[in-house]
Amino acid sequence: MLFNSLEFFPFFLFTAATYFAIPSFQLRVVFLTAMSLLFYGFFNPWYVLLLIGVTVVTWVLTEQMQRAPVHLRKRWMWAGVLIPLAALAYFKYTLFALNNIDALYAYVGAERGWNIAVLALPAGLSFYLFHTISYVIDVYRGAPAAPFTNYALYVAFFPQLVAGPIVRRSQFMPQIDDPSLRQPDWDKISWGLTLFVFGLFQKIVLADGVFAEASNSVFAASSTTTKLNFADAWLGAIAFSGQILFDFAGYSASAIGISLCFGYRLPVNFRYPYAAIGFSDFWQRWHISLSSWLRDYLYISLGGNRNGTFATYRNLMITMLLGGLWHGAAWTFVIWGFLHGLYLVFERVLGRFDFVSRIPLIWGWLATLILTIIAWVFFRAESLSSALSMLQAMAQPSTSLPKILALNDALKVITVFAGAICYGLLMRERTFPDLWMKLPVAVRIVLLSSALVLCVVWRGEAREFIYFAF
Repeated sequence: MLFNSLEFFPFFLFTAATYFAIPSFQLRVVFLTAMSLLFYGFFNPWYVLLLIGVTVVTWVLTEQMQRAPVHLRKRWMWAGVLIPLAALAYFKYTLFALNNIDALYAYVGAERGWNIAVLALPAGLSFYLFHTISYVIDVYRGAPAAPFTNYALYVAFFPQLVAGPIVRRSQFMPQIDDPSLRQPDWDKISWGLTLFVFGLFQKIVLADGVFAEASNSVFAASSTTTKLNFADAWLGAIAFSGQILFDFAGYSASAIGISLCFGYRLPVNFRYPYAAIGFSDFWQRWHISLSSWLRDYLYISLGGNRNGTFATYRNLMITMLLGGLWHGAAWTFVIWGFLHGLYLVFERVLGRFDFVSRIPLIWGWLATLILTIIAWVFFRAESLSSALSMLQAMAQPSTSLPKILALNDALKVITVFAGAICYGLLMRERTFPDLWMKLPVAVRIVLLSSALVLCVVWRGEAREFIYFAF
């Protein structure tokens, strides 16, 4: 079930109305968990069993870890971490591994004589497994464990179940025991619905309506023998940069808004990433819940920046390579992660020279934006050859090749992307809630109504959010 589908709205209204009509708060928690499992069942009913199984197993292992002698606690912790990772490895990376093994067999002129059955990737698997892993590690580090009903809601809570934000135990569990959640908070509900509408606007109007068609057309051509025009290649890369921003930021805004309607606050996941100056800044603005998760549970566990310059660079590269692989089981995602690791290392190397501080900030911003767009080519391309075809066209100015995008499509992409960039730069040190509350009520009504009308007018077939695949 998609936030941008018609069937979601009766589901949401029924769930919210029934939730607050139930007198017992603990029963509300159970009800909301059950509805979250129902929501997940719309993607594939059988995978609800996987979600329940992982939830039960990791909770039981964590309880055992709590009771175990000190010298055995680490073993229980590793069991609670490795079981979700094993599920992730099987569903997400088995086929990738088999394809690479086939390539090695073919290289030496042999043929693989064995096979492994691989089931389809469950929606949002990486997200909810990261919830379970962080919970196990946090309890191991000293955080209090939670009752099973609370833990089950934490893992399965439907607004953030399939595409985040990735929520920590410390961000969600205390809210379940907060007395203020006992009654509807109309301020939260009002603001939540506002965020939901603007989230849908970003997805339906901007991501799908403005950028998706141009991005898909160009990248589809890059996967064929068609030689791309220089302008088309750049426009396709820019279109995908806009598409993935508004697709994912739209989902995050919708998830945060829906959660607020039930009284729960989810962490902010985006802060105008295309206004970033440098890649350390970019990763503090893009998919913040993932970048902070990788920092706290992977980068710091590897040693962070505690063991000298070389170890710091090594840890950055490992973190970003695994972050790339987290996004998808393909070499294109590994290269995307490698590029961002390289960007971060190069940024640290440059930071050691005094002349860098004298470079105007606008050049730092422009370099960050261009290199980010180039890296997105690998993220979007269906194959390495497709990505290289795009990059080759982007590096060779030419007007002799036929154009793929019509002039009005090109102008639409450029105008909206430029507008988004300008808005992001203006909002770089601000937040949307602060801006919204400063606007006159009449202006807020007009903007909200316009966004809602455009969502209805532009809505075609409901498209999945890009990050459902991760």
